[in-house]
Amino acid sequence: MADLPTIFFYILHALAIPACVVRLFYRQQTNRLWWDDFWAFIALLFDGMMIAAVSLVNALDGKSESSFLRWFKFVTFSSTLWGARLCIAVTIVRLVPPASRERMVAKAVSTLFGMIWAALIIQKFFICGDLRLNIATCKLPKQTGILELCTDVVADIWLICSPAYFLRNTKLSHRRQVLILSVFASNIFMSASSIVHSVFIINQRGFLVGFTAHVEVAISLIMCNLLVLATWIYSRIYPNDDDSRVSDYTVRTRQTPNRPIYGFEGSALVLTEISSPATSRDNLTSKFTLSFGRSKMGSRSLGALCIVKPREPGTLPYCLRRVQSCPAVVNLHALSVLKKHKEKRSAKRKGKSDTMSRIPSAGTGDWESLRSGLRISQEREKIQRMIYGRHLQNLITPTWAAHRS
Repeated sequence: MADLPTIFFYILHALAIPACVVRLFYRQQTNRLWWDDFWAFIALLFDGMMIAAVSLVNALDGKSESSFLRWFKFVTFSSTLWGARLCIAVTIVRLVPPASRERMVAKAVSTLFGMIWAALIIQKFFICGDLRLNIATCKLPKQTGILELCTDVVADIWLICSPAYFLRNTKLSHRRQVLILSVFASNIFMSASSIVHSVFIINQRGFLVGFTAHVEVAISLIMCNLLVLATWIYSRIYPNDDDSRVSDYTVRTRQTPNRPIYGFEGSALVLTEISSPATSRDNLTSKFTLSFGRSKMGSRSLGALCIVKPREPGTLPYCLRRVQSCPAVVNLHALSVLKKHKEKRSAKRKGKSDTMSRIPSAGTGDWESLRSGLRISQEREKIQRMIYGRHLQNLITPTWAAHRS
């Protein structure tokens, strides 16, 4: 019976580690690695360190465990757990429209997760005392169990409930919406395991504390990779689905998608674009990796506004550049030109009315020539107004076809 927990321990990690490896391999093959994949890799790295530490303790054959080795197990446990939580939190950030208040809140919560992670690791220094001792002196007190219970519950509530709030205005079919929300709701298993682990710490159950810690770590590592794996499997089961079609434009040379992904109420979210850097304002100049920078003049970035063509005499300037997820912004110069044109047209009409009021009585021939002249002038003005209106319409609201070209 002594070997049964060890066997169960290796089985759990044998399920969690391949899930993370497959996720990273899939993202690397599709050129879509981003910060959530980075934190998934960090969690995988610390999980491997924890397995090595546990294997070393088992190899000691009942000899005294050093304080450093026990402290190292505590650190790798907290790092794996909160690395997985931070991976899910960053994935939630990717689902939020850019330049919105909700996105700022999601980023702040992700930063808070990192601060909690650092605080829990620092606390382990004070628990274990002198790490140079050959005999382990560190033991998790009840206060640590209460602290971990509070932080775990609050963090898991955010990871479960926030996606439902952020995706409330996203255009998704019922099947796709159930898929994404079910994946996030499955974090309740991670929350349940963390609650059980914290309760055993408070009750000072030594063996059960270590056993439930490995269960919690394995579940957390699986949960942080579940969304990517679920959407990938969905795209294989439903290859003809519009939202799962393998038309992955993040691997193209263009740095932005052909259509808006989010940013407005009722916008469409594509499953293969979850956590994609090419659909984010945070990573405008990078196609797939972890580099950040300012947008270049040649890129179709959000908020870009420049003169595309030099203004020719008698024509309006092309003062706008089409952006991916916001309406066109009218240049002040274009508005001033439009205002002057309206003033000239109104003055011209006023001058015509004054001329008509001052025309003396004349014969039938004079009236006919005057009417024909006015008719020609009105037709000419109508044609000019039509040409001007089409030009202004193309200037202010360019079509998506022009954007794709």
